[in-house]
Amino acid sequence: MQLLCGSPTGNQIILVIFIFIVIFLAIVFVPGIFILKLLFKHSSKQKKWVVMLIWLMVVTLFTYFQILGRR
Repeated sequence: MQLLCGSPTGNQIILVIFIFIVIFLAIVFVPGIFILKLLFKHSSKQKKWVVMLIWLMVVTLFTYFQILGRR
């Protein structure tokens, strides 16, 4: 827990952000894939990848701003 206390260095900030993103992806990505499968049963693979990339970007940005908001 020392990572989150005191004055963090650049490496510690990166590590914390990385951990947050991994946890967040685990929480969001699994339902996300399930929802995408329901939505895009009949669509092309290319469209799926575009939606997946947009989904990833939204999740990453949301996580990033959540972390910034806590500081």
